[in-house]
Amino acid sequence: MEKVKPVVELELYLVRHGQSKGNAGLVEEGASFTEINDVRLTELGVMQAKKAGKYLSDIEFDACFASGLIRTVQTANEIMSFQKEKKPLNILPIITEIGVNPDFPGRTLEEMKEVCSAAQMAEGFENAERLVVYSTHQEEPALYERAAKAIGYLRSKFNNGEKVLVAGHAAFNTVMIFHIMGYSASPVFDIEITNTGITHIVFYKEGTNRFGDIVFESINDTKHFCIPDEDVSDISVSKMIKENPENLDETARLLAQSMKKLHSEKSDGIDIKPSMVQKTDEIKHFITVEKWQKLRSVVTAVENSGTRLAIECTTNSAIRENGEIVFGKQNTEFSGYPVFDLGRLYESLVATSEIDRTVAMETLGFTYETAQRFWEKVIDIYFAGEEEDLISRAKDRAKLIAYFNIFYRLIKDENRNKEIFEYYKEKFIEYITKCGSLDFE
Repeated sequence: MEKVKPVVELELYLVRHGQSKGNAGLVEEGASFTEINDVRLTELGVMQAKKAGKYLSDIEFDACFASGLIRTVQTANEIMSFQKEKKPLNILPIITEIGVNPDFPGRTLEEMKEVCSAAQMAEGFENAERLVVYSTHQEEPALYERAAKAIGYLRSKFNNGEKVLVAGHAAFNTVMIFHIMGYSASPVFDIEITNTGITHIVFYKEGTNRFGDIVFESINDTKHFCIPDEDVSDISVSKMIKENPENLDETARLLAQSMKKLHSEKSDGIDIKPSMVQKTDEIKHFITVEKWQKLRSVVTAVENSGTRLAIECTTNSAIRENGEIVFGKQNTEFSGYPVFDLGRLYESLVATSEIDRTVAMETLGFTYETAQRFWEKVIDIYFAGEEEDLISRAKDRAKLIAYFNIFYRLIKDENRNKEIFEYYKEKFIEYITKCGSLDFE
């Protein structure tokens, strides 16, 4: 008899969401209607999702799906953060959990994008009015029809050996599992699906696998719970420097690389320049007319490159995730010229600690001298290949923004220290004098 080689058509990874506030009984008193009916993950739930992501990180998913409820989007987003290549997260309404409040209209895709910027409607559901589907446990035939539709949808789109992640819910995941097992109604036994429990199912081309066309490699796999918290916890660049000062070059390379990537991405976000011009006008009476006019001219003349800004560009807000550095998520996206980010970086690393150098240790966790060396390394890497004169000018322009930010805050502080105020005023004026532009030409 001729030996037939097994042909995999689809590997499906069904994952329940992490612990939610609903699971933990932590829905806040006075929470909004939306937050009551579409609860988010707890801190433990986020950690569970991260561990699942770490556990599955060697599997390169070809596609990722989540239901239209925010806890599955959060879970999928954390798992996807461990993937080498970022993929879209497809919202698939037909895998919504059983028992959603029929009066709850569901969140919008825009709200989902605030949690996962890669969120999009799954193909064929682009015109869906709502991201949720309503059903109850009493409607068992309809549930199994929906499960058949969901599995049929996935199998119709993936039949060439793809690996597909689906972040769903305990009850409806169970219905889909029973459907795959061949049941058209719930059997007498049940399956426990733990938060982030992973069910791995392999679909083979009919007749090619001697163990059957459908093989359950695991049901409710929770081995990822053994992963230590510290292995998946976010770590700031400040902590990286503090814990590994001998690795300063590599940390600087990662940060500079991340900044370069961010500053190369086009953005329709809010232009940062108008707010800087407004701040310039607010300090008008604290410096000479001549200095103010020069400052205003360089701020208004700076080019808006239309690229993304981190805004909070500091080693405290920059986090290592899956071998890369990312900046803290913001509710609003800003665009502009990189000098504003580089200025904020110099401000947080060096400028704020110039009078009292213990400030660096208190706010960053490492010495002022280390902060200075790190700044220099980041800038040298960021501008690698450029002429020395350009790099020198870029540093001065970043410093002008740094002292501008500090001076502006001191003006707003009614209890400011006079000595500190005069020091930063002098530094600010020094760099106004030095800089004829804010562009890196």
